[in-house]
Amino acid sequence: MLERKPRDYFASIPLFDEFDEKQLQHVEDFSSIRKYKPKERILVQGQVNINLYILIIGQVGVLVDGAVVATLEQMGDVIGEMSVVTGSPVSATIVSETPVKVIEVDIQSLNKSLGNDKEVFNKALYRAFAITLSEKLRITNQKAKYFEDFSDKHLSEIYQGQELTVKRLKEITGKNLVNLQSNLKSLHTKFDTTAYENALNEVEYIKKILDPLVSRFSVDSVQKNRRVLLAESNKKQQSIAKMALGGTGIELEIASHIAEAREKLSLKEFDIVFVNSEMIPLIGEFSNSTKANFTLITSEPISAYIPKLKKLGIIPNIVSRDPEDRYFTSKNIMTTVTKLVNRDIFGLEKYLAWGVDLQEFSIQGSETRKELNDEMQNYFLQLGVRSSRLDSVKTVTEELLMNAVYDAPTDSKGKAIFNHLDRKIPVKLSESQQGVFSFGTDGIFIGISVTDPFGALQGQTVIDYLESCYGGQAGSLNKLKGGAGRGLHMIVEMSDLVVFNIEPGVRTEVISLFLIDGKSTDYNSANFHYFCTGV
Repeated sequence: MLERKPRDYFASIPLFDEFDEKQLQHVEDFSSIRKYKPKERILVQGQVNINLYILIIGQVGVLVDGAVVATLEQMGDVIGEMSVVTGSPVSATIVSETPVKVIEVDIQSLNKSLGNDKEVFNKALYRAFAITLSEKLRITNQKAKYFEDFSDKHLSEIYQGQELTVKRLKEITGKNLVNLQSNLKSLHTKFDTTAYENALNEVEYIKKILDPLVSRFSVDSVQKNRRVLLAESNKKQQSIAKMALGGTGIELEIASHIAEAREKLSLKEFDIVFVNSEMIPLIGEFSNSTKANFTLITSEPISAYIPKLKKLGIIPNIVSRDPEDRYFTSKNIMTTVTKLVNRDIFGLEKYLAWGVDLQEFSIQGSETRKELNDEMQNYFLQLGVRSSRLDSVKTVTEELLMNAVYDAPTDSKGKAIFNHLDRKIPVKLSESQQGVFSFGTDGIFIGISVTDPFGALQGQTVIDYLESCYGGQAGSLNKLKGGAGRGLHMIVEMSDLVVFNIEPGVRTEVISLFLIDGKSTDYNSANFHYFCTGV
């Protein structure tokens, strides 16, 4: 089938209704068909634009400061018109969410070629823009009115029937839409390819909209009536925990002294027990007699609490906190409870604001590290993050990617495959060995994560490395390995928070967070979190 030309679409696009035949010819002379793969950027916020784009097929996301504010998917949707009219930098980033085809019109070159016809042509163009913008405003007003009416009339009903609503949504996303996707794929050879793609894209879009909603309500439901004990003598930290968990449905009890904590643990069963550094002995006393998930929550530096854990002989979950940062401590308490109650410790999205669009890439080997690091840097730079703030992010990313390639892979017996190699020796990972590199931002934090499919990293290994690094013996545990052994120390020191999530024999995830504006307090101790399934 012959590739269609831009002019073939003009009759189907309302924007061109305002042009006469001569003007359409001018447009055709400076138009071309452009195709974009998923996640490609069509326009970038803050950059100058001289082209007009008209959507033919596909779906694009409109992002402002990294957050998705709209989606365009109708044939004839116009992109970039305001920057063409005003000459100002683009106000939003436009990213293809599916394979996309657009008509690209070089307005700047077109204007130069018009000569005496320029004024007449631009009047027609701006009239078309005005009609397009008016239609967008009308649709926006309709949506606003709909949601206003919906809120007024039905919100109370939804709250009353929340459990039933969530149950139905789960059926839709987990059964109905899955079956519809399967049927579409099996029938696509019998139908027009475009129609099939549109239908499948529509299903994907519906799932994308509903999945976060189902997940969020499910989390709230699971947390209700769960019991948490905070063994903490500091009144300020008690207050922060109360504020963090208030209104969540969590039943929080507080023990200010170790004797009080022992009494509560002897009489009641808890789902989660937070223990400060003073009350670490509770972990050893009760971890075998209760199903509670013990978590050390501490403001002490790593060098102070690691010897206590080594003496204890048990590695609980670990959550460090800045004693002067209420927001960060509160957020970490809530995130920790959510992870443990739902038995799902993995995911960078848990540490960023809800709804952040994460970028994900496969880690294919040592030769792709620079490409992935560059992709990450360019993404954040285009969102307006200062290049100086990205220096630490770049360094930590390099170390995490290096670990995913050389340190993580193991054979069926758990023996390291590439760990002995000098880091200058290239390594190409098979598909089953490849990890995932993710990154994103919510405007407060830059987050990066690297996940490997092995889960070979052991909690004791992490503790031993931290002890050697903070004890002035960095590298002492790496004598038979290709790396220098200082990477973990560097990752922790350069990040505002590092989180290790481990499912032994299955996967390991390392998350690194960076405050975009730097630390808000003078607290210098490293923020380090550790979670392991089965703890």
